[in-house]
Amino acid sequence: MAFQKIGIMSIGEMGFHWAKLLKSHGVEVLTYDKDRGEVSRKRGENAGVKSLPSMAALVREAELIVSIVVPFAAKRVATKVAKVAMKAGRKIFCISTLTRSHR
Repeated sequence: MAFQKIGIMSIGEMGFHWAKLLKSHGVEVLTYDKDRGEVSRKRGENAGVKSLPSMAALVREAELIVSIVVPFAAKRVATKVAKVAMKAGRKIFCISTLTRSHR
């Protein structure tokens, strides 16, 4: 079974390319970007990513969530996804990939 709806946290430089690749294979790409900057939101728009109004909506709609963040944010993002999923009573598969930190 192939995933048809994949959430990406977040649409940075790597997330943008993941989104474009997934979209080229017919996957609907979702994100929650309300707490992200304008550059990330624009990247998502340019890649054709559907922005959802809440993390709960992302957890509800996505079949898989891929966290593509810098190392210092990985635990925070994974914990946030897990808490929302537990509250919703939803089991979701979340993969964490780390990007290089520019600090």
